[in-house]
Amino acid sequence: MNIKPAIPRKRAFTIVEVLISICIIGIVAAGLMGCFTFSLFAIRMARENQRATQIILERAEAIRCFNWDSLSNVPTTAVTDYYNPATQSPPLYTVTTSLSAFSPSTGIIPSYATNMQQLTIIVSWKTGNISRCRTNMTYIAKDGIQNYVY
Repeated sequence: MNIKPAIPRKRAFTIVEVLISICIIGIVAAGLMGCFTFSLFAIRMARENQRATQIILERAEAIRCFNWDSLSNVPTTAVTDYYNPATQSPPLYTVTTSLSAFSPSTGIIPSYATNMQQLTIIVSWKTGNISRCRTNMTYIAKDGIQNYVY
């Protein structure tokens, strides 16, 4: 019995193996970039939505402090606001405010209906090519908070 010492053979990767591994790495990298793109877009949408909510609350609180007699001076034309008012950076928010008579959903008009008004604030903007809109509806009472401010 002859035992020959094992001589290690030098082997390299074939071109097919290299091409397959490059394809796999490319697919993984593309998927990773897609995840980054989607997460950054989702963060952008959340920030813009938060700003729209802030604009709605700012307008509603300002209007709630109006005297009952001066509610007719509330501007109903569309006004614009920015994501960052200091730099006027996009997106551009369009804010529409409307006041209407109190109308309960039950259909039965209560005795205090003439002492209330319905305030609707609509904020619309674009995130990329997507049109977005947020709406808030609240009520203002004749004997509400405005009587306690100054």
